[in-house]
Amino acid sequence: MVNGLLGKYSNGSRRTQLSNTETGFRLCQSIIVYFDSRSYLYKGNSSKRGTFILKKLVPDQKRQFAFATLLIYLVSFLSCSNSGSSEDAPSGCYSAFAAFESSTGKWGFINTEGIQMIAPKYDKVMPFSGGLAAAKNGDKWGFIDKWGRNHIKPQFDEVLPFAEGLAHVRVDNNWGIINKSGEYILCPSPGGPHDFSEGLLCFKIGEKWGYIDMKGDYRIKPRFESARYFSDGLAAAKIGGKWGFIDTMGKYVIYPIFDNLDNSFSEGLTAAKKGEKWGYIDKQGKYQIQPKFDLAGSFSEGYAAVRIGEKWGFIGKDGEYFINPQFDLVYNFENSVTFVNLGDKWGYITKDGKYYFTIKWDGLLLFSEGFAPVQLGDKYSFIDKDGRFLTSLKFENVEGFSEGHAAVLLDNKWGFIDKSGNLLVRPTFSNVGYFGCTD
Repeated sequence: MVNGLLGKYSNGSRRTQLSNTETGFRLCQSIIVYFDSRSYLYKGNSSKRGTFILKKLVPDQKRQFAFATLLIYLVSFLSCSNSGSSEDAPSGCYSAFAAFESSTGKWGFINTEGIQMIAPKYDKVMPFSGGLAAAKNGDKWGFIDKWGRNHIKPQFDEVLPFAEGLAHVRVDNNWGIINKSGEYILCPSPGGPHDFSEGLLCFKIGEKWGYIDMKGDYRIKPRFESARYFSDGLAAAKIGGKWGFIDTMGKYVIYPIFDNLDNSFSEGLTAAKKGEKWGYIDKQGKYQIQPKFDLAGSFSEGYAAVRIGEKWGFIGKDGEYFINPQFDLVYNFENSVTFVNLGDKWGYITKDGKYYFTIKWDGLLLFSEGFAPVQLGDKYSFIDKDGRFLTSLKFENVEGFSEGHAAVLLDNKWGFIDKSGNLLVRPTFSNVGYFGCTD
C-alpha cells in the first residue's frame, strides 16, 4: 500500500515574490524553513493516526520505525518539529473518500460503500484533506476536488496535504507555502516544509532563527541560534548556547539556562536537561523533578516515560517510579494504555499496572478510534482496549481505523471493515488508502 500513495502539499497559481512591507525583507529570498522529516507513505511506514511500530512485511524497517516512535512521540527535540496526536473517534465528516489502485496501476477514489466516485486516472494520489486531494500525473502534482476536477493545476515537484487551509509545495529544490487559492504566502526558498503552529512558523535567515505569521510578515525577528514551534503560547529558543522559553512577542519567560528542552509543556511540566541528565521544570522554570534521567519524555495522563541506561520505565509527577525501567522501547500513555517492547515482542500496559503479554505480539499499531491492529505470525486483526479481538486473526495485513473504516488485506486484495468487524467494502482492490474527508 505504498506505491502510488506518496506526497505532500500542492497548489496552483503562483506569485514570484512576497514582500514584507514593514521590514522591506522579501520572504522569497534566503529563508530556510526547518525540514520535518516525517513520512507520508501509507502502507509500511505509518497509518493516519500513528507511526507503525513493528510489521513483519517490512522487517528491514523494524528498528527504524521503533526508533522513530521514540523520537517523535517521546522526545521530539528537533527544531520546529510538531507531531500529531491520535484520536479515539472519527471526525464525523459528512463525506469521505478512499483512494484505490486499479488493475492498470492508476489511482482513483471510492466512497464508504465502495462505489467509484473518481475514475482511476492518476499516477499517484494522497488522501483528501480539507476538501482537496493531491494528485499526480507525469512529473507534476496538483490538487483535485471531490468531483475529480483540477482545483489547482499540476505544477509542483512535491506536495504535502492541506492543513488549516495551507499546503507546502516544492518547486525544484525550493519549498513554499500556499493557500487554497493557489497563492503563495511564503515563496519557494531553500529548506524543507514545516507546519505553522499557533499561527507562527519558525524560519532561518543566515545563522539566526525567527518567526513569521500566516501572512508572511515578521512576528519575531531572527536572533536565536535555534528555535522550535509554539505550544500554549510558548516556544523553546536557544541563545548563547542555552535554551529557554519565549512568548509570542519573543520575550524570554523562562530564562535560557538549560542545555536542552523538550518542545513544549505537557500537564504543566516539560523535560529540561542540565549537564548530562534530564528532569522536569514547571512554567516558572523551577525543577519539580530533579535531573537524574538519561532521557525523558512528555507527561501524558499523569505519567512520563524515562530512560535509565538502556531501559525505559514510567514515573508520576512526584518523580517516583510507577513502572521501573525494564523495557527496550515504550510509548506515552494514551487513553489509559501504553505500548511496551521487550526484545522483539510487543505488548501493552494499562494505567492500573496490568501487563498484557499473554499473547506476545509480533507487531502493533497504535490505537485508532478505539482499536489497535495487531500481528501474530503472518496474520493480523484488531483488539480493543480490554484486549478483546474485533475479528479472528485472519487478515494478511491491516491498517488503523479512519472515519469508522479500516483497510484489510484478504486473499491478496484490499477491502474495508467497520468497527463491528463486518466487511463493508469487499476485498477487490490491489491497493487502497485510508478515508479522508471531502467536506
